[in-house]
Amino acid sequence: MLQEYTLALEKQNSVFSIVDADKIIEIEQEILSRQNETALERNHYIDNYYNFESFKNEQSINSIFIIATPSSFYILKIKYLEKEINIKIPPIYGNRNQILENIKTITKKTFVKFSFNTFPVILPKKLLAAYSGLAQYGNNGLVYVQGMGSYHRLTAFASDFKNDHYIWVKPSMMKSCQQCGRCVENCPSKALRHGIPWVNINRCITEFNEKDGIFPDWMHKSWHNCLIGCIKCQEICPHNNKKEKINDILLQYSDVEDIINIEEIKDLPERLKRILININMDRYWTCSRTRVVLSQVLQNAPHFAVF
Repeated sequence: MLQEYTLALEKQNSVFSIVDADKIIEIEQEILSRQNETALERNHYIDNYYNFESFKNEQSINSIFIIATPSSFYILKIKYLEKEINIKIPPIYGNRNQILENIKTITKKTFVKFSFNTFPVILPKKLLAAYSGLAQYGNNGLVYVQGMGSYHRLTAFASDFKNDHYIWVKPSMMKSCQQCGRCVENCPSKALRHGIPWVNINRCITEFNEKDGIFPDWMHKSWHNCLIGCIKCQEICPHNNKKEKINDILLQYSDVEDIINIEEIKDLPERLKRILININMDRYWTCSRTRVVLSQVLQNAPHFAVF
């Protein structure tokens, strides 16, 4: 089965590894040990997102599959007074639904054929990738997959499939990060620390603009560089492909006015609504900060009049 599954995923440029289900207790213990730390994994996900209990209750689970799939940039190209303003949407956001559907389709076809079951799980995917040898940490706290860098999306599921040999390694940071430090220097909010894969979530821009609420006073408007999330620590990284595929989304000035001023996505013009849903931005529409960020990114762009 694994050979057939590998070949099917390779057509999507995806790679995977498998974790012994008995090892998940070690990941849970590591997560719990970080509860008093300011680390990338220490945020609301620890208390409200990861679900170790439902995983333990499913006795037939033998393995966890963790899959990495390349994820590309999306660029909102906005036309105004014969000028073009580009606003980035980082990898993992725009093609989330497409990647998930492709993985689900391939997995269902293969596992059903060989009479194996699969189960959804909510587990820390970066740690799964690191412990399984699929990825290594970068200085920015993200995990890097060979050939993809940090521009990928991770997908995880459980199965009653039992592997003959599991890989389990201690998570490590890439050696090249020890002497680099570009991501640390390029972080506008100084949320990184040189030499360790650590992120101060109380300073990380992404931690703020993925949620609703008011930005803190210390967060300068000029730091915003993407419609959602932040790309500063990744775009400077030598492990990331500077020729990565980019998908352009063309918008008019009137579209931007609608995005900023209309609170409900259902009230947007149908054409614009389809564009945003296709790039997964409807998931963040209830977050008013997304529209604030758009306005602030435009203010940072030279020669662009913000209404």
